[in-house]
Amino acid sequence: MSPQSKRSRKQTETKSNTQVRVLSISLFVTHLCLLVLINSSFILQYRHPS
Repeated sequence: MSPQSKRSRKQTETKSNTQVRVLSISLFVTHLCLLVLINSSFILQYRHPS
């Protein structure tokens, strides 16, 4: 096996790893945003009962 192909395979591996990391981070952020939105809406309801 030539070193060139080895290097390219390593590059694709790191690429997919970064993609997975970015995906998980974005999911985590969206989850946090949803939690904050839900919490704030609950607080608003309790503060100003309709």
